[in-house]
Amino acid sequence: MYKVIVLLFLLISFMQSFSFCEVVSQDLLNYYIHTNYYSLIIPKHNGMISNAQINNTDFELVSDYSSGVVGSFYTLFFPEFSPENINTTVSNYEFYIPGSDGTSVTSELKCNNDSIAVLKFKCESSYLNTIWEYNFIYNECYFKIDIDKVVEKSNVYANSQQCVMFNSDFDDTYIVDYSGNLHCTMSNNIYTYPSSATFQHTMFSAIDEGISELFPMMGWHDDEYDIIAGILSTYVSPNQRKTISYHGGGSNNQHPGFSEGQWNWFGKSDSESLFLKEGLHYSMQMYYYLNRGSISDLMDFNQNLFNENYYDLKRSESYYVASFGGRTCRLEKYFWRFPQASSDYICSQELFRHRCFSLPSSQNGTGDPHIFNLYVKHNSYDNYYDLTPIYGIESLFEEAETIQGTDHMIGSMSWIVNSLINRLNYKVFEGSDKIQISGEILTSEETLIKELFVELELSPRVSEVFSIGDSIFDIRCDDEVYEKIGITVYDLQNIEEIIVNDDHIKLYFMKNPSDSLYSEGDSFEYSFSLFPHIRYNVENYDDIT
Repeated sequence: MYKVIVLLFLLISFMQSFSFCEVVSQDLLNYYIHTNYYSLIIPKHNGMISNAQINNTDFELVSDYSSGVVGSFYTLFFPEFSPENINTTVSNYEFYIPGSDGTSVTSELKCNNDSIAVLKFKCESSYLNTIWEYNFIYNECYFKIDIDKVVEKSNVYANSQQCVMFNSDFDDTYIVDYSGNLHCTMSNNIYTYPSSATFQHTMFSAIDEGISELFPMMGWHDDEYDIIAGILSTYVSPNQRKTISYHGGGSNNQHPGFSEGQWNWFGKSDSESLFLKEGLHYSMQMYYYLNRGSISDLMDFNQNLFNENYYDLKRSESYYVASFGGRTCRLEKYFWRFPQASSDYICSQELFRHRCFSLPSSQNGTGDPHIFNLYVKHNSYDNYYDLTPIYGIESLFEEAETIQGTDHMIGSMSWIVNSLINRLNYKVFEGSDKIQISGEILTSEETLIKELFVELELSPRVSEVFSIGDSIFDIRCDDEVYEKIGITVYDLQNIEEIIVNDDHIKLYFMKNPSDSLYSEGDSFEYSFSLFPHIRYNVENYDDIT
């Protein structure tokens, strides 16, 4: 009898340890993932997650947000991009996403047994190719995704990001911020930090500085089901390390139906204007945590991953770019054009701020993460006119071009406002930390002009403007990670007068006591350079490298 009991025990143990069920099953349309913690459905035609649930609950994790723009494509995994064309005037706000027009998606089940599965997808288009692999482990409450992107054709991308949208029924949201600390951004569906839906943070700044104990992360919690969901970023390729950012928060009146997170490459966000060069390769790794429990469980998971055996720091690869930039669509929020320039050191156009300049590694999630906005203005009859518009129902620009040199790039655009043709150029250099700003005002007919000037509108983040002589100005900010950051304005050309106040710097390149009449074809030129710096202030000209 004893031997029979032992044999039965061994048989039961053997049956418990051996499963005839594989992690992934499939039919003609979908892959079905079943683990000890969660279940997912991934359609074969797009490779994204259409359904996700914690086992033994009916709480749907995937967003139920729908729109005539992107329809059912809002899911937990959304590798979106949207190319712009210089000839585009007014177009719909469309994403090129896996399985949409112009793209083809192929899939491969590389590994599948009772304990682990690897599912690979490849999305090819004439602009950008994306490859991603899901790694599922039966007895773990997470899955891992590795994403690689390769630019097939140089172009302006009005969107190039990785998007995550959870069901808006979550009660609380969290984010690991720029300084490596956890913040509750929404509690019981009320925003707590700050009072808006968007928080932009450079993902790896705290890690690079050795002051973080966590990987970059966003978390969502539902009180009724006690469900915690989280997204961690454990790796980004060196060429994007300094400039990748994310935003998070929860549902709101403008965007009902989802709680969103975005990973925006090269320091851009929703309305970014990003010129990607052909052949550029960039990548990242994400962990999805799906379980019952609290934010502390997600924190423990993060801290267990974050150890010196798991990650190492890699030196950033130089990537610089300038372009005519822009997005044009029927939605006023996205109807704008403006030159764009970015490098490892400095970038223009941050979160919904098309005129701004900032340091890409210091996006700290405040309402004003930039350092200043740039305007070109005209004063006549004591009325001030902005010669650098961003909105309008007609095409805003007269000319727009991206100029690629052997060691530099120029983003250039021109507009006509009040009979004045305004050309604005942003120029960046290979391996250089400066951006050169230049412009020309040309009269298209007889015109009254009192003043023409560039206005640098300072962010509330600015703590001081330090003058070095009469023509160098160091715009300084305090920073919680780097202590000191700033941008120096120097090498001024054809500037007649400079006025510095607490909230702006005005660089006059034409200034009269009163209105003067100028003939058709008269022109006025100016230029200056911007030098970004971190961890120190510029005290004299020799500090500008």
